Amino acid sequence: MAIRLNRTHLLFVLSQLSAGGFFGLYIFFLCLSFASLIYIGDLKPYFTVGVGLILISAIMSAFVLPLASERKTSISSPQSDAIPMYMLMSSAIAGTFATQHVTTGLFVTVFTAIVIATTSTGLVFLLIGLFKGANSASFLPYPVTAGFFAGIGWLIFSGSLTMLTKIKVTYVSLPNFFALPTLLHWLPAFICFLLLYLCERKKRGMYELLSILFLAILLFYLVAVLVLHTPITTLQANGFLLNITPHVTAHNYLTDLSFRAINWQAILHQSSTILLIIFFSVSGILIKLSGLDIFLKTETDLNRELRVAGGINIACGLLGGIVEYASVNNTLLNEKTQRKNSPAPYLAGLFASAFCLILFFYGLSFVVYLPTFLLGGILMFLGFSLIRKGVIDTYKKMEWREYLIVLIILSVVIHYGIFQSVIVGILISIMFFVITYSRFNVIRDVFTGESLSSNKQREPSVQRWLSQHGNYLLYIKLQSYIFFGNAQILWQELKYRLSIDHDSLRYVICDFHTVVGIDSSAITTFTRIKQLAEKEKFTLIFIEMSKTTHTLMKKNSIIHDNDCIRIFSTYDEALQWCEEEYIISNNLVSRSCIPLETRLKELYAVGDVSRVHQYFKEIRIQKGEYLYHTNDPSDVLYYIESGYLTLLWDTYHDDKKRLRTVGPGNTIGEVGFYLQLPRPATVIANEDCVLQVLTMEGKKRMHQHDRELMIYFDMLVINILSERVIHSWGRQNAHV
Repeated sequence: MAIRLNRTHLLFVLSQLSAGGFFGLYIFFLCLSFASLIYIGDLKPYFTVGVGLILISAIMSAFVLPLASERKTSISSPQSDAIPMYMLMSSAIAGTFATQHVTTGLFVTVFTAIVIATTSTGLVFLLIGLFKGANSASFLPYPVTAGFFAGIGWLIFSGSLTMLTKIKVTYVSLPNFFALPTLLHWLPAFICFLLLYLCERKKRGMYELLSILFLAILLFYLVAVLVLHTPITTLQANGFLLNITPHVTAHNYLTDLSFRAINWQAILHQSSTILLIIFFSVSGILIKLSGLDIFLKTETDLNRELRVAGGINIACGLLGGIVEYASVNNTLLNEKTQRKNSPAPYLAGLFASAFCLILFFYGLSFVVYLPTFLLGGILMFLGFSLIRKGVIDTYKKMEWREYLIVLIILSVVIHYGIFQSVIVGILISIMFFVITYSRFNVIRDVFTGESLSSNKQREPSVQRWLSQHGNYLLYIKLQSYIFFGNAQILWQELKYRLSIDHDSLRYVICDFHTVVGIDSSAITTFTRIKQLAEKEKFTLIFIEMSKTTHTLMKKNSIIHDNDCIRIFSTYDEALQWCEEEYIISNNLVSRSCIPLETRLKELYAVGDVSRVHQYFKEIRIQKGEYLYHTNDPSDVLYYIESGYLTLLWDTYHDDKKRLRTVGPGNTIGEVGFYLQLPRPATVIANEDCVLQVLTMEGKKRMHQHDRELMIYFDMLVINILSERVIHSWGRQNAHV
């Protein structure tokens, strides 16, 4: 058993070792490819230095990430999201030195700029993770983001062609790419790219990908050296091999060059590029980490992953490396190599780091023998992968308007550049926001007093009168985000309602309960609404406003010392205040006492029903006295002749919430009485009350001796409950 177990472990370690070797070699090729884009032109003599700096930071990242990450199968690698910006930054700094006709300090200035860019990106990762902003940091609409990354893909793809041919890709230069000498430089790279792409589309494994790379190298030397008998020096001179000085190391340059030679002004001019590196890196890591969770059907803590990536990139930046975090493709490949309940899923990442370390010490000497088309093919593959994800894969997932945004962003990148595309992207994002939110009606629901009433259940005649004259009250439930694009809808709704009920409307309640925010641009509309309230003499009531909304309204004098504006915490308080004010303004007198027999006569026009007192018992309770408590037995039913009682709900926080207030002419405790359930709430007297009490014994006697009276009383209870349900339905719909 022990031998089998050891053999199983040995096979697992060997599988992880081979996987780590593949990942390490892939990372090495990535470092070479990205360095070939960053260290070009006047920076080409520093290519080996650049490769070494990027590679040593990749070694550290590949070692730390699987140990610190929640996903132990994570394989870290340099990322392509911001490579075009690194390339533009280094080229711009080199251009500044060329203009000044100096070379001293060029490398150390580029090195410092890369340090600032990468460490700043790591710091932003760290801060987002610390403040738990992973879910809210991605603020751009998806079509804009897809367009940006497709544009980055194009820059990498076209940059690889420029690296191979020394010709910038434009419409004018396009015919030059088909001249025979130029064609020989980029066509092999394109074939290599096609093989890598087809291998990925067929979902081949790591060994197939590795085989393609080695086969391409072997085929190149077979044709160039053995068949055509071309010397190595000639291949280097003609650009078919990397023409570099392998003996130069990062250590030599960093010790020999003085940091006093740094051109800080040249770095300062690249501030916008550094911001773009941060911007695209943040967008990229959020999209890719979320994508890994979707592909692997897991739920990792994105904030933790950002903190880990932040610390790693701060260290990478100090080493002169570029932005690094978990590679989606490599992590997915690593997942496939893991067996169930793997004892050490991080081994592949550690072996990849170790393999890169070996290549760092012994592999850079052989870089001069690598065909340039191999690096070009890898860059084409990376660039086209971004284009495919941004343009091709989204074609069937978006409506045509959204897809048009992707094409616009990509076109701006191709014709004008990445900086211009960011400006266009921001403008499109603003337009996207305005158009999208303008489609949402800021008004969720509209109710009048006909279907809406407060939790104070008044005596029946007053309650019916309020419902019949319900146009005095307009309840508007707002929603979404209110800004200039949709605030006008509220203004138009009020104008429409006033055109219908100009003489009746007295109170307008605006409920902000489901409003997620309000923009200062919407204040103009609320100012006009306030002026309309003053002109038409109706009271404008705001309820359940957030502190931010309340402060904004107050700063703009919307709710400052004005009789036509009222503020309430809850909709029930606002409704009750409106009802009482309207009752007073119409000199409506509520009856303070409605005897039971009077209520039965009014409802059913029956004869003498004074005999009802044979079955009921009168009781009196004083203000502040409890009638019953939650979970008390429901052995009696109460009819309220005078006074008001309030039902209180016992919450989990040991406080009590008002459910409703019930006045003369209504019953209380009837549901529990008929269903024989415990009391669901506590009842307290708001004032001195007179109640008629029906016990279970009284109900039985009435049922046996006076069936007609029993029917009348049951119908009274049904009537009261029906009205209560109707008003409760209105309140519930208004506050959902």
